[in-house]
Amino acid sequence: METVAHALLWSLEGSISLATTGWAFALAHWQWWLVFTVFATVWTVTAPLRGLVGQLLLATGSFVYRWTEIT
Repeated sequence: METVAHALLWSLEGSISLATTGWAFALAHWQWWLVFTVFATVWTVTAPLRGLVGQLLLATGSFVYRWTEIT
């Protein structure tokens, strides 16, 4: 039983140390997290607009290609 308790305590100490290190890293680089969050939000929100612009460019290119083939 003592071995199991020792293993659990060792695992818990390692987890706390890893979480503390990760949290310290995140706090030290909060500017990059902010930039990443804003970029991800803008990228997600503008997805329909990017799709519309892509379709418009594709239709325009297709029209120009067909028009130049006719003449």
